[in-house]
Amino acid sequence: MADIIGSPIDGPTSLSSVERLMSELMDFLKKTHPNFLLTPNPHLFQTDCAVWKSWVNGIRVALQINSDSKTLKCIAAFHGTHSDKNVDAICKHGFDTTRRKCQLFGSGEYFSTEPELALSMAAGTRAVIV
Repeated sequence: MADIIGSPIDGPTSLSSVERLMSELMDFLKKTHPNFLLTPNPHLFQTDCAVWKSWVNGIRVALQINSDSKTLKCIAAFHGTHSDKNVDAICKHGFDTTRRKCQLFGSGEYFSTEPELALSMAAGTRAVIV
């Protein structure tokens, strides 16, 4: 499981595969980063979750673009945010482009394959999203 961070893995295409991957990632992070407070997305497994719908739509688009591929690769990426309150909103609705701040490298959401870097971008909070 050490390669789950920073290396491509098969992208989950069902809620059960997301749940399995999330469990493996949580177990891995608990061992490698015991000081991190880990909480799974409580909204992810609700049928109307916008984040899950967005993920599924992204999978469909990516498979259309890469029509010769039957599987997609994804990378565990970490996003640090300035507020613990932002975590719940992001987990429930996805990223809100109108709330962007501190866009040092231009417009967009920033991610890292290193949890510590994302944590440093969380501006003193412990709010990091995988």
